[in-house]
Amino acid sequence: MKITINFRLYRIKTDQVKKFVSQVVSMIFLSAMTEVAALAEIKDIGTPFIRNFSKHEYHAGTQNWAIAQDQKGFMYFANNEGLLVFDGVQWELYRMPNLSMVRSIYIDDKGEIYIGAYNEIGKMVPDENGKLVYHSLKDKIPPEFRNFDDVWNILPYKDMIVCQSYNAAYVLKEGKEFTVIPSPVRFPNAFNAGGRIFFYDTREGIFEFNGTAMVPLKGCEKLKGVEINSIMPYNGQGDLIICTLDKGLFLYHGNELREWNVPVNDLVKSSQIFCASTLQDKYYALGTIQDGVIMIDGDGNIIQHINQKKGLQNNTILKVFPDRTGNLWLGLDNGIDYVTVNSPITFLQRPDGFGAGYTELIYKNKLYLGTNQGLFVQDWIDGKTNNIPKMIPGTYGQVWYLGVHNGVVLCGHNKGTFIIDGEKAIHINDIPGGWKYHIMKKYPGYLIGGTFGGLILFKWENGTWKFVRRIPGFNESFRVFEEDENGELWMSHIFKGVYRVKINNSLDSVEEVHYYTEKDGLPSKYNINVFKVKGKIIFASDTSGIFEFESQNNRFKSSAYFNQLFNPIKNLSFIQEDGRGNIWYVSNNKVGVLRIQEDFSFQHVTSPFTLLTGKFLNGFESVYPYSEDHLFFGIENGFAHYSPQAYFMSFPEFSTYITRADAIYLNRTFYFGNTNPGARSRQPGYSFPFKNNSFRFSFSAPVYDNPGNIEYSYKLSGYSFTWSAWSASFSEDFSNLPDGKFTFMVKARNQLGIESLSDSIEFTVMSPWYKSLIAYIAYFVIFIFLAFLLIWTVNKRIEISNRKVKLKELREYREKEREYIRQALQSEKELISMKNEKLRAGMIQQDKELANQAMNLVRKNEFLLKIKEELMGIKKASYEEPVNEKILSLISKINKEVGHNKQREVFEKVFDEVHENFLNKLKSKYPSLTPTELRLCAFLKMNISTKEIAPLMNISVRGVEICRYRVRKKLGIGRDVNLTSLLINL
Repeated sequence: MKITINFRLYRIKTDQVKKFVSQVVSMIFLSAMTEVAALAEIKDIGTPFIRNFSKHEYHAGTQNWAIAQDQKGFMYFANNEGLLVFDGVQWELYRMPNLSMVRSIYIDDKGEIYIGAYNEIGKMVPDENGKLVYHSLKDKIPPEFRNFDDVWNILPYKDMIVCQSYNAAYVLKEGKEFTVIPSPVRFPNAFNAGGRIFFYDTREGIFEFNGTAMVPLKGCEKLKGVEINSIMPYNGQGDLIICTLDKGLFLYHGNELREWNVPVNDLVKSSQIFCASTLQDKYYALGTIQDGVIMIDGDGNIIQHINQKKGLQNNTILKVFPDRTGNLWLGLDNGIDYVTVNSPITFLQRPDGFGAGYTELIYKNKLYLGTNQGLFVQDWIDGKTNNIPKMIPGTYGQVWYLGVHNGVVLCGHNKGTFIIDGEKAIHINDIPGGWKYHIMKKYPGYLIGGTFGGLILFKWENGTWKFVRRIPGFNESFRVFEEDENGELWMSHIFKGVYRVKINNSLDSVEEVHYYTEKDGLPSKYNINVFKVKGKIIFASDTSGIFEFESQNNRFKSSAYFNQLFNPIKNLSFIQEDGRGNIWYVSNNKVGVLRIQEDFSFQHVTSPFTLLTGKFLNGFESVYPYSEDHLFFGIENGFAHYSPQAYFMSFPEFSTYITRADAIYLNRTFYFGNTNPGARSRQPGYSFPFKNNSFRFSFSAPVYDNPGNIEYSYKLSGYSFTWSAWSASFSEDFSNLPDGKFTFMVKARNQLGIESLSDSIEFTVMSPWYKSLIAYIAYFVIFIFLAFLLIWTVNKRIEISNRKVKLKELREYREKEREYIRQALQSEKELISMKNEKLRAGMIQQDKELANQAMNLVRKNEFLLKIKEELMGIKKASYEEPVNEKILSLISKINKEVGHNKQREVFEKVFDEVHENFLNKLKSKYPSLTPTELRLCAFLKMNISTKEIAPLMNISVRGVEICRYRVRKKLGIGRDVNLTSLLINL
């Protein structure tokens, strides 16, 4: 039988409502941190997050010439080896029929995908299975214009599609025949600038397409012969920016052209612009051949300059494309890069790296960055950095702390304590490990420092801090501590627990130490951190939430207020209150903020910080809220900068899509995820055998900046009733499904806990052959047959029963008759048995007599032989001749008696009677046996030993053994067979 699968892609209304609510909530959260979208800015501090895709990852050619995005958010790339599609999880390559490079892509509002290649213009159309298939439009071009080389650009113009090749412009209107407009000499490029289409000719300069013809652009005559690589709209009033390869930027206003004398112009002349694009209608991304991508504002100021030194795979940009989230895709000469310019997060970098970032400080127009390599500094003027961070001499090593105390910058270092003056470092103490420094409330002229081995003391003298002494009495590593209202220090040790330390009034020793662990109410002595928030000292556990200390009970208890405030977050590793009352935290390597509102309530905000997830150094988290517009984070490979003013507030629909469905046992994909909205209802079913009905569904949520934080959940309705646990896996297998109707549904969840719209596929597993209509007809026929068979059987059984009654009487009569016969036979059998028993007793008696006779012969012969031996001994000792003659006569008589055959004949006769002619049968079966050997066999049959046989046969024991050997050979048996047992059983 078969499985029929019918597909219907849809969005569940409840999911739409849920998603709408989630987006509204997210927008409310972000509005607290963000000005209106019109005020958003691309950040000029640090470098945006860059995600690199090498050809080894997408498995296609190196160069990528064009980029587009469909309604789902999937990305399309014109690659050297074909059309490359990325759904956020997996890459798919579609090769051209002529295996040429794809040079251009355009996706219209209907989702139709146009591509241009060498001598090819066509569309990628999803077939009934959702697989993209290339449909050539070349047959709509007049034959004389079909040899057009590469199609470099496909641009929309009103209800037309305009394609540009070197030779001509090809205009397709309403899917009819192409109209061809030949180039004056050669069209190297074409551009869409705010809905206007421009063509550049190598000799005649710039033309504008008006829908029917090419019209020269007035005032641009001086650009004839200049290579133009982009034209963009400027200021929204019809002005244009014209980008040349090596002559820089030009502004076109009305019919006048002038060189744009802005700071970036000299840079782009040497860098050579190859492509460009507008960003958010107010910025411009210039892709260069020599030096990466340059982003400028409307005044030509450089906002970002990102090249290979800052994270790109190479410096040659073939295409820049802003996606629907406002971020930038770069088609490179070797690879693809994704740049999150629409993010409030950027990263502070150096060409040779920072190492781990531990602490940050801005003071007197200087930005200080403490890392595991040393202390770096760069200028900070009016919220901008204008140079590369450089290391302050003498500070090489771990920098743990930066702080301003009495107007002096202190640096806690692996080598001790430094005073930082501008870009100089003054070493004032060499006790290693300056964790933290703090001016105590009771002693404002003194400053204590926590180090690897306890506390140290500094004194304020002559406008600076001077080292006084190490404070003895407590030698634990004093890294995390806070001062309470009594002037005592609460310190947490990550492996040992919590300490309360009291220093004496003269500040020369630790007066008292209290140690707290689980027995004092803490959940554990491990991973407890102490923080001061809202004037209260709190203790955060990595598993059990927040605790406070009750001095009256001398115990810790769970903090109802703070646990409710942070709910549902439990495992907090970092908490810090900024100067505005906002509370920053890190949990599970994710950062968030509880932003204080006008009514003193708190708003939980995490969405702007998603790029930082997983980047913190556990146990050494750092948040530096310098101002509302400038926040810094220490991360595992340097620093991140956050500015809420740089967020564009773009909220694309967060959706999940089923991208592939495979019949595993057939090793065949039957649904490819690409659906033509107008053709969904025409999708047919797919039929498979019922057995081995195993399937794999792949899915994706197209999120590109931080896809590792996306989790998926699925449900197979009709098979299970609950959604699966959240997982990072983007595929799921099902095998041996029962027959019935099913709906596979999948949804995604981002790191904020927001769930996406779900996607689904409905399918039906048809019944197996034993549940089909034919099977049910067969079952009915079999039932009727069995019913008739049952009736016939019942009638037959009645008939048989009647016959059985008659036969029973006959059997009883015959049984009695047989019983009489049986009793007669039994009596006769008993009589025969008694006779046989008597015969067997007689045979046993004869056998005994025969054995006795044989033994008598043996004893007689032994006695005679003994006498013979004694006579021989007498003969040897006697010298009398008459005596010797008499002895010889006696010996002769003895020999004659021993070898007398008559006794043997009698023995053989009796033996034959007892053993039923054994010797005759032996002779007939083995005629080669001699009389002596036959006698030996008879003796062996009687189980007489070799030693006893020897005197019976008047031969030696050795002779008996030789005779036995000859018998074995004539009987044809080996040494492994017992001769005696063989003869007994013969």
